[in-house]
Amino acid sequence: MNGIRKNCNIIYTVTLLVWSAVNYMLYSLNYMYRPKNYAVFFGLYIALTVFAAVFSGRSKAVSGKASKIFASFMFLPAMLFAVTLYFSFDFSVNYKTYDIAYYAIMFAAIMTFSFVIFFIYNSLKWLKLLVAFFLTGPIALLGLILFFFLGFVFEPLGETKILQTVKSPDKTFAARVISNDEGALGGDTYVEVYNDKNTISLIAGKLISQRKAIWTGDWSVNPSVSWEDNETVVIDGVRYNISNDFKTTYANKYRARLKVYVPQRSPDYDNDTHGGFNGDGSRIQKYVLSEEETKLVKKDTENNENWKKLDEQSKNILFGGAEGYFSSGLLEGEVPETENGYYCFYDKHNHSAEFPGIHEYSFNYIAGVYSADDNILYIFESDT
Repeated sequence: MNGIRKNCNIIYTVTLLVWSAVNYMLYSLNYMYRPKNYAVFFGLYIALTVFAAVFSGRSKAVSGKASKIFASFMFLPAMLFAVTLYFSFDFSVNYKTYDIAYYAIMFAAIMTFSFVIFFIYNSLKWLKLLVAFFLTGPIALLGLILFFFLGFVFEPLGETKILQTVKSPDKTFAARVISNDEGALGGDTYVEVYNDKNTISLIAGKLISQRKAIWTGDWSVNPSVSWEDNETVVIDGVRYNISNDFKTTYANKYRARLKVYVPQRSPDYDNDTHGGFNGDGSRIQKYVLSEEETKLVKKDTENNENWKKLDEQSKNILFGGAEGYFSSGLLEGEVPETENGYYCFYDKHNHSAEFPGIHEYSFNYIAGVYSADDNILYIFESDT
């Protein structure tokens, strides 16, 4: 027993690193852990962190030098554990509330445990004050999160519910349409897919397949969902290959809004300035197309009516020169002017593919431009 007390902080550190590795392994294998009873799990989790902190504090007198050094840096493996936990634990609780609140509770518990041990074992007063100063912001943020969480519990601002679930012909995959109503904050609708057969039962819960969002749309929209075959789901007429989408966590909402081909990967360049309470800002994405992607885009421009050939009028509106629009055009100078190419457009106010009128009080839209001269695809989103 004395050996455990003497080296308890070393044991804690190794345990956190091992569980971080387990979390990463689950994530890389496309699994998440879902406990059998969330209330019991959260209770035991918090009780265990409290016990570990108390046990470490009571063991300070017999702790070895190495154990004290490990205590001073306990927050590092604790942070690593908290980060990997987010990707490997099912926080959704069947969509009954917002997962950020549950994650905040588990994050707060493990980080509080690590910093309590830090303050117990560290003798440098100036370092304690420095750490306490930097902890003020995160603690205030946590309090704000918990405040909103209690508001959601006792006076819900909205709700999240499953609109429909459609399984693939062989019942392996399932596509689930979820409506996320956030009340005054707005909301959205998205489609996620998961492997319904990829489940492993455990004593205290089970491992379930990671859910991947492959389509997002406006709140209150209920898209049509069907399966073309066992690996291809069709959402509002657009095909999504599940095998490709499961290789990446990147969910491209622009494919769904513009209804055109966009590579099923992260863009080569991505800059997002959205922020603030109203979510104002813009986002520019750039895809340097491979030979295969170029063939797919060209085929799409030939067969998809949502692509339109760039003409003088559309160039003036998009790149600048049209009366009543921005001097730099709807693309705000973020996309180089293209002489030979195509464009597509989605007006988020009117849910149409037409350019907004010059008298609208604000512009909220998504535009796509394909430059046929250098085989580059640009996606631009603006919210004012």
